[in-house]
Amino acid sequence: MRFTHRNLLNKEGMSRYGPVERIIDTNKKIEEKYGSSLRIPVTDVEISKLQLDIQEKLGNIELPKSYVDFLKTVNGLDFL
Repeated sequence: MRFTHRNLLNKEGMSRYGPVERIIDTNKKIEEKYGSSLRIPVTDVEISKLQLDIQEKLGNIELPKSYVDFLKTVNGLDFL
């Protein structure tokens, strides 16, 4: 199951499970345990493309800063 920012982060960049950094760190350790790694962060160009796509489809909506910061740390998390 893949979680999106809607069910991972609240307005303060926190999760119902604790700070996002703790979730990322925990998942990083799990990935390393199984010889894998977290997804690479998105680039500024990818963020810009995503923002443009959202605006074209949904109007003048901005990505929350906390979600952009999350994507610049790791491009999503997988929970199995």
